[in-house]
Amino acid sequence: MRRRGFLASTGIGLATVGGGCLGDTPPEVSATVEIESVTANDDPEDKATVTVNDDHATVEGTFGADVDCVTLETATFSSIDSIEGAVVVELTTEATGDNCDGPATVAYTGEITTNFTINDLLLMHVHDEEDDRTTVFSYERGD
Repeated sequence: MRRRGFLASTGIGLATVGGGCLGDTPPEVSATVEIESVTANDDPEDKATVTVNDDHATVEGTFGADVDCVTLETATFSSIDSIEGAVVVELTTEATGDNCDGPATVAYTGEITTNFTINDLLLMHVHDEEDDRTTVFSYERGD
């Protein structure tokens, strides 16, 4: 419960730099995604399934994009103290052309890796504006 409050109260304000005593290993998080398919349709959907296994997670999802000619970009954030084990991953789209159709559903797969045990994880899709975030997956490790 303490971790849930941590994620809720900090949102994406989580830092990627480590703190603590000298000799501590700073928390590191990386996320990679690969587009499986892009389909122009009138009702794109944002959803994801994530499987967490200690310091690694696999992702499968769909991103509702404005256009069908896009790439997916990732941003990762972790708690300053890796003992907390909190991770936020944000996906955004970047248009790759001018003559695009839309809206579109972007199907993707990916991986998230850390150098600590993942206790909490949020996967978010960020649309048009930075403030337009959709949480598509939330995970909290049971105590």
